[in-house]
Amino acid sequence: MIFASLVSRIAKTVAIASIAIAAVAPAAQAASANFAISGTGSGTLDGKSFSDTEFLIELFGDDSNYSNYGRGENFNPLDKAQVTIGSLGTAIFEIETRIGYNFGNNAVFFGQATGGDLFDFFVDSTAVSSLKDDFVPQVGTKVFALNQFNNIATSLGALSFDTSGDVLFSGNAGVPAPQTSAVPLPMSGMMLLGGLAAPIALRMRRKS
Repeated sequence: MIFASLVSRIAKTVAIASIAIAAVAPAAQAASANFAISGTGSGTLDGKSFSDTEFLIELFGDDSNYSNYGRGENFNPLDKAQVTIGSLGTAIFEIETRIGYNFGNNAVFFGQATGGDLFDFFVDSTAVSSLKDDFVPQVGTKVFALNQFNNIATSLGALSFDTSGDVLFSGNAGVPAPQTSAVPLPMSGMMLLGGLAAPIALRMRRKS
């Protein structure tokens, strides 16, 4: 009887352990939205000048911060924004940023979350209908609003853009979030619990 009771308690312990492990499984994240703007430009980073230098602006957001306000849409704020400028390195923006799209004039705008634009350009509406779509690199023309891209705080110092030619703009939005499910106790864990309990059960049986 004692042996049977002990086996029953061990089975309950294993079941509780499985439930506890499943409970701490990470929750699924919102769908991601990633964008890239690349081209050549001139300006300064932490007092160091660059001229006609290749740059890559990378923007990372998710669906939880997406909104459509009728005449346009945006991801505000972005989770992260960074820019790589030639050999000067990769600078992470230390201000909150956003990216948006104006349906009326087909303008993409990258700027501060509070409203000031930093880097705006026009795209072909037949190629980019919404930031919620995936699209291959598209030419962005007539870059403007650079006069507001002045002494912006980054991890590598203050950044200013003076000029830029046409850019390439690409988007990868609506990527499905990684799905997580309950994580059962691994078989090795079951065997470990059983291995620890077996000597105790055997000892109790001998005493009885």
